Amino acid sequence: MIISVMIILLLFSCANKGEAPYISNVVITDIFDVPINSASIGDTVYCYITAEDEDKDMTILNIKQYLNNTLMSNNDYALPATTVVKEIFYTIATIQGPTGNWRIDFQITDAEGNDSNIYSINFTVV
Repeated sequence: MIISVMIILLLFSCANKGEAPYISNVVITDIFDVPINSASIGDTVYCYITAEDEDKDMTILNIKQYLNNTLMSNNDYALPATTVVKEIFYTIATIQGPTGNWRIDFQITDAEGNDSNIYSINFTVV
């Protein structure tokens, strides 16, 4: 009887992983905070990621970058702790190229291992 109770408790704890984060918007802007979808090599850009998580435990931002559908970069970034459900994270980047049509995928993982939706944007480097 003790073994049965332990199995039930383990199954319950594995099934309850909280709420998955949700990315609602990603915007890339120039230095004047104007949204853009293209930039030149050497330009500085700002990337704003709007996400929410009912559990307030978003921990990792994964960014994958594809050039003509070929994976060029796959990086994880630690997110700062948050005390609010909806948060805007941002980063500053310098466009390095190469030139071409890029797709950038954003995904957030929370402390329980729940993955958000993948939010994709298209961006051209000229």
